[in-house]
Amino acid sequence: MALSYAALWKIIQVEPYASMTAENCAAALNAQTAEKPQPISSAELLAWAGAEGRYARIEAAAASENGALRSVAAVAMGMLTRDGTQLDLSLPDRAAMLGALVAAGVLTAADQACLEALAVTMVSPAQAAGLGTVKVGHVTQARHKGDDDGE
Repeated sequence: MALSYAALWKIIQVEPYASMTAENCAAALNAQTAEKPQPISSAELLAWAGAEGRYARIEAAAASENGALRSVAAVAMGMLTRDGTQLDLSLPDRAAMLGALVAAGVLTAADQACLEALAVTMVSPAQAAGLGTVKVGHVTQARHKGDDDGE
């Protein structure tokens, strides 16, 4: 897939990129500094639950007399015990389930932060914008085209 010079131009005409040299601009665009949400695989989820007694706390909550808590914990147990599932915390209902477990004291805020950290990966600003790897020549060419075309 070819790099879109129009898309690159839109990014590099604003700060901090606009005042950078082409070399520094390309380096900044390719640096792994942007967070991108990602689903958590069942293997990662199970490993997370196995630490700090989380699995046992969720399992105990699944047997709770509180119907709402029991329901949320039972769904969490299903996610933990079913292979090939993913937890996507960018979905509001999944994030709400996690919040409910924290609010009920089943999980701690530290447990939540640890799980949320698994739900992001670092990418470059260029990757986040769908540009792929940006080379110095791409920056130079985009700046030239922007000057010529007024894009």
